[in-house]
Amino acid sequence: MRSARFPLIFVLLLASLAGCARTSLRFSGSEYNLREIKRGLFLGICPNTSQIQWSYYIHLDGLGPDYSPQQVKLQEGGSGDRLNITSGQIHLDRAKRTMSINLSIAEKGVTSAFAHNGVFAVETAK
Repeated sequence: MRSARFPLIFVLLLASLAGCARTSLRFSGSEYNLREIKRGLFLGICPNTSQIQWSYYIHLDGLGPDYSPQQVKLQEGGSGDRLNITSGQIHLDRAKRTMSINLSIAEKGVTSAFAHNGVFAVETAK
């Protein structure tokens, strides 16, 4: 009876991890990668324990710490499509290792706030 409980507890633990998402901003060389990763057990052809929900690459031109839309290149991670930034700014605080994103994006003739505006801790790629 005791051995039957271990697999059940293990399965319940894995099920509880599914759906845990984490947003990260990682710096690697010359660009930043803003992404949300969902943790859990994902089965399929190549089973794994994480899945990228969305991803963007941010390229900053200039010394900062404030970057205007003309100094920011924002690309979708999956398609590589460049987003049309109409207004706003990015503030990079190197001392606190944070990036504040406040941008507006034009898509199909409609301007709206970038869906992932906010303040993010900057991690360094390992």
